[in-house]
Amino acid sequence: MTLYIELGGRSVIERAVRHVLSMRLPNTSQPSDVMLPHQAELLREDLTEFLIFLFGGAPFYEGPAIHHAFSYICNSHSAFDEVRDMFIEELTLRPQTAGLRPQVHAALEQIRHHAVRQPHPARVQERPQLQARSF
Repeated sequence: MTLYIELGGRSVIERAVRHVLSMRLPNTSQPSDVMLPHQAELLREDLTEFLIFLFGGAPFYEGPAIHHAFSYICNSHSAFDEVRDMFIEELTLRPQTAGLRPQVHAALEQIRHHAVRQPHPARVQERPQLQARSF
């Protein structure tokens, strides 16, 4: 059984996407410099279709590159952590899905570097510093 089915299918993913977008985007019912209402709807559709694919509910994803969609709701690794945690919480609200948190976390972590296009701070710190040599 796929994670998509275990989570409850499309309706659960749609609800989670609506919630996360409502928390991360400015009021999209009014035109703004950030996003027009129809753009918010396209973003909602793209994220929904991508998550359906990610969790095994569709064999392929033909939408735009996922970093475009995620750039509206997270532009750093710390923001991705917040968005990831919001999705985990929303997708596993029901008692029967609470045990799926580790799988949802793992699936979302697989796309981190596709969603956020910058080096992870922990990885940068792990690199050994090269000593300058004089010749």
